[in-house]
Amino acid sequence: MGTDGDILHLVFEPKRDCARLAREAVLETFPAVTARDTLELVVSELVTNAYLHGDGDIEMAISQRDNTVCVVVSSHVSDPHVTLTPESAHLGSNAETENGRGLALVERLSHSWDYTVTGSRLSVSA
Repeated sequence: MGTDGDILHLVFEPKRDCARLAREAVLETFPAVTARDTLELVVSELVTNAYLHGDGDIEMAISQRDNTVCVVVSSHVSDPHVTLTPESAHLGSNAETENGRGLALVERLSHSWDYTVTGSRLSVSA
């Protein structure tokens, strides 16, 4: 794990515990940030999505300026023309499903979110 001032940058192997490791890094690096629970949840959702839908290592970068925290999670994707929308997260999901709500949750909890695809690398920021 490396930190540079208020910036945290980690690379996770695509393993089941990568979201837990990301949350632990948030707790350790940003112990006094406002709305840390929300930050943990957003980080967990983005890393979990990268684990479930991406290929290879998962990168996470978090920066803080004043009261604003920015999270960027990236991984390789097999389809460089992927389109992400919170609405697509709701397709086929209902109250009984245990998945399919990640981006919708990120959208509700974040001031804003966006994504870019560069080559085969998808980066989601919130």
